[in-house]
Amino acid sequence: MRKHIALLLVILLACLLPSALAEEARILDATADLAPIAQGEKADGDTALVKDFFTILYSAKNKIDGSNKTFDDGYTATQRLNFGGKTDPKKGMINSVRFTVDGPAAVKLWWVSGGDGRPFALYNSDCEIIAKTEVASVKNS
Repeated sequence: MRKHIALLLVILLACLLPSALAEEARILDATADLAPIAQGEKADGDTALVKDFFTILYSAKNKIDGSNKTFDDGYTATQRLNFGGKTDPKKGMINSVRFTVDGPAAVKLWWVSGGDGRPFALYNSDCEIIAKTEVASVKNS
């Protein structure tokens, strides 16, 4: 049985804090910002720049498909970026979304696991994990 991480609707909300006086929110919303694709439409290593800030690093397992989900904070999704596999630094960080910030940033994301215990992680430019979820995952939760 193939298990996967399904990042639902929004991959992340990054609130950039370039200075103490200014904030800039960058939002990637899978429902509003991404067109549906079927598994196999993208190849390992394909990329897409979204909203001039986020780069999706695809694999052949990825799909963007319908999935209704309401999160505890009231956020509702009708489409998801379904990676279908783990991030792989050896293959150019496929199955991930890249964004770059200078200085501190607050990142908020809504994600759903395929139920196999995989965490969601943030990597630095050296492909090292700098933060990850520490919750036990339950399928579609």
